[in-house]
Amino acid sequence: MRPHRINEILGLKIHSEKVTDILQRLGFGVSPAGSFSLQVEVPLWRGDVEREEDVVEEVARLYGYDQIPVTLPRGELMECREQPEQRIQDLIKHILTAAGFYEVINYSFINPTYLRRLKLPEDDCRLKAIPLQNPLSEEQAILRTTLLPGLLKTVQYNFNHQVGNQLIFELGSVFLAGKLPVQEQPQERLTLALAATGKVLEPHWSIKPSPADFFTLKGALEALFRGLGLDGAEFLSGQLPCLHPTRSAAVMIGGEQAGFVGQLHPEVAEPWDFLQEVTVCELNLERLISWVNLVPGYTALPRYPATLRDIAVIAPLELPAAELELCIREAGGELVEQVSLFDVYQGGQIPAGKRSLAFAIRYRSPEKTLTDEQANRIHQQIIEALSAKGALLRE
Repeated sequence: MRPHRINEILGLKIHSEKVTDILQRLGFGVSPAGSFSLQVEVPLWRGDVEREEDVVEEVARLYGYDQIPVTLPRGELMECREQPEQRIQDLIKHILTAAGFYEVINYSFINPTYLRRLKLPEDDCRLKAIPLQNPLSEEQAILRTTLLPGLLKTVQYNFNHQVGNQLIFELGSVFLAGKLPVQEQPQERLTLALAATGKVLEPHWSIKPSPADFFTLKGALEALFRGLGLDGAEFLSGQLPCLHPTRSAAVMIGGEQAGFVGQLHPEVAEPWDFLQEVTVCELNLERLISWVNLVPGYTALPRYPATLRDIAVIAPLELPAAELELCIREAGGELVEQVSLFDVYQGGQIPAGKRSLAFAIRYRSPEKTLTDEQANRIHQQIIEALSAKGALLRE
């Protein structure tokens, strides 16, 4: 054994002569074995002493544990704090779970047939999937470029097991190659996907269940954006691959498209043998994370009462309700605190190609109580602005 090793372990300075004396009193045979070592012979009755550390323990026991100085441990402490991206991912899962969604986790490998079922354009980068050299089966032959195939496979599996009401989401990576065959590291992009079908709530005698459709996912995304502190998110209509032409929208954040939401096109849903309509959504989380604000804001409670007004207009079908809401806010200025669309109607009393939209408007001033005359004047400005957009006041 090495006497200096005793000092390193115990944090003491015990001379080799003292070590020899202690061991000899315990019945150990001790003899020099070079300049810095001792040859220790263990007695036959001490079968518990097998290694150098056991000898060190014997020395410490007889030298006295009370002689070992009390010191604080030394070393470099590592900061175990979540990265901002990890905090955002955890917050996304928390918000969606609170909204009634269940998280699913699928393989990163998919069947090429599932990707072709999406009927993406030929020039779509998602069709350049990276093949595996030795796949276990055709079900795991390529790396996924979108989360939709795995999510739709889960929906189909649940349908086959008599689960009709589904609200699910997946947060994972997709892998995009610049060109095939792969010559450089593919882009690994963090992505969020959601799917909804059936009813939002299970059947109950006191509540009429509502369908899990486009507006269910749109509402979930709006709640997600509020929870992440995202301002300025928009839903713009447009022709999107694999989605129904009139029940889909592009999700815009900061003027850039971050994803899409909509009902599956009937031709895309047919190969899956779905029992009912399925609505999906996919978001590029890396683009979304750059706009997230995790610092909570504070708004003081209002000191003055609000004034409520309703307005119903007849507008062309192609005029989005969001554009009318923006027009109301711009025309009313800072005194318009909230605008809510509470009724949409198409019927015999409405001309063909048009619909009736009813908005509830809440006016409030942070400095004083608004009089009826002031509220009516602002309300008239809004009516004139809507008329200029082609939305006429419904009498």
